[in-house]
Amino acid sequence: MIKKHHILFISLILNQLVFSQNPVVDSLKKELTKATHDTTRCAILNQMVEEEGDPALWPQYNEEMRVIAEKNNRSTIPILKNTFSKYLAIAIGNKGYEYAMNGKMKEAIDSYAKCIVIQKEINDKSGLATTLSSMGNIYRNMGDSDNAIKYYDQSLTINREIKDKDGEAIALYFLGWAYDNKGDVTKALEYYNSSLKIQEQNNNKEGMAHAINNIAYIYNNQGDVKTAIDYYQRSLKLYEEIQNTKGIAAALNNIGNIYYKKADITKAEEYYNKSYQKFKSVDDKIGIGYTLNNLGNVYVKKDDLNKAFDYYTNSLAIRQEIMDMQGVSVTSSNIGEIYFKQNKLNDAKEKCLYGLKVAQEIGYPEGIKTASGLLYKIFEKQKDGMNAFRMHKLYIQMRDSINNIATQKAVITQYAKYTYEKKAAADSIRVSEEKKRTDLQLKQERTQRYSLYGGLVLVLIFSVVMFNRFRVTQKQKLVIEEQKKIVDEKQKEIIDSINYARRIQNSILPNEGYISKSIQRLRKKE
Repeated sequence: MIKKHHILFISLILNQLVFSQNPVVDSLKKELTKATHDTTRCAILNQMVEEEGDPALWPQYNEEMRVIAEKNNRSTIPILKNTFSKYLAIAIGNKGYEYAMNGKMKEAIDSYAKCIVIQKEINDKSGLATTLSSMGNIYRNMGDSDNAIKYYDQSLTINREIKDKDGEAIALYFLGWAYDNKGDVTKALEYYNSSLKIQEQNNNKEGMAHAINNIAYIYNNQGDVKTAIDYYQRSLKLYEEIQNTKGIAAALNNIGNIYYKKADITKAEEYYNKSYQKFKSVDDKIGIGYTLNNLGNVYVKKDDLNKAFDYYTNSLAIRQEIMDMQGVSVTSSNIGEIYFKQNKLNDAKEKCLYGLKVAQEIGYPEGIKTASGLLYKIFEKQKDGMNAFRMHKLYIQMRDSINNIATQKAVITQYAKYTYEKKAAADSIRVSEEKKRTDLQLKQERTQRYSLYGGLVLVLIFSVVMFNRFRVTQKQKLVIEEQKKIVDEKQKEIIDSINYARRIQNSILPNEGYISKSIQRLRKKE
């Protein structure tokens, strides 16, 4: 029985376009009827694509934008040519998203490739980074991790060049996912944690939830179930805070996987059903396909093969529709196992051979191992010794290959854990040292502040003393001035008295001339 634990988030897998009902569309329709210039019409149509809540309607707006942009992008005026080329690239990229949503991966790749050519021609780096990530998502969803990493790396480089932190965080997240699929846990953790750090700085709760969810997946694979559940619960809480239905559904499914692994089938079924209802409410076909397959696993454990068969059949139909080839291989083999248990050997062989063919085409070792193991049992029961031997040999090869990969992965995981803990310890010491330096600096600053405050207080006291001294001096000056006035007045009175006495004396006594004349007369007489 195969059960893939890693839920794919459609909002991140493809072009990150999110549709929601918005009354703005009606207003934009009115504006569109009034618009006379093609640039204005393209701008309005582009906004309508983003705002349209019904996914069945937005392709017609996108197609109208493509026709207008394609007609005008050959303009000889550079600024107009660039403008219409940009809208044409957007329209082609949107078409690629539409193809991917409908499971037409080849057509989606062709659309994104055309979009990339145009964006390079007009040097639209922001749009190019997004399209490269979308192309990587298509390859990753098809199981081609190497091509996915190539496109994610290019997107990461451009986002760093244009300093787009949100785009950088998304590219890092996707790189973590791609390396996780390759079994390189060290790099996966490195990229997930780098993405999480940026998302926390930007307070992007959706990005944080995605990164935490996938870190939880790694802990689950390590066998650290308790930590995995804690991380899944953290991601679930974040998804609920931002009301992200697809994220809630994915987190619920992953928690169900852990309970399934612990053989708590009742709890697993409870979470799978909650997840299924959430995915169904937003018509997320990838999520629906996963949860239906997981519910089929639950009913196999409950030995209700008819109900398990119904779930598997519905899951396979959806996975074939959207070209989820790993899922197709998984569910085909699961149906083959149901037929085998019911002793319908030819039907079982048909389904398992199909599951094996798909797994071999996409290079999916786990799918090859499961299908070949079941085919060995089927051929053996049919007395087909040659084919039974061939399938058993293939099964052993895949088992040993997976075990080797698992061993390498375990070693890498332990090394990654050791490296991470070592780095965390070093970071803790560094933070402690920085805290000590900060505390010392704060202490010095406090001392300086207290000294400054003390100096200001002394200046204030001195100012008060000087002010009081000034007031006393002023009072003393006034007293002195009053006393001087009194002395001046007394002196004036004395001088006036003397002058008065002199005048009286002068009036009584003869003057010097009279006396001199009198003396001369007396001398003459003698």
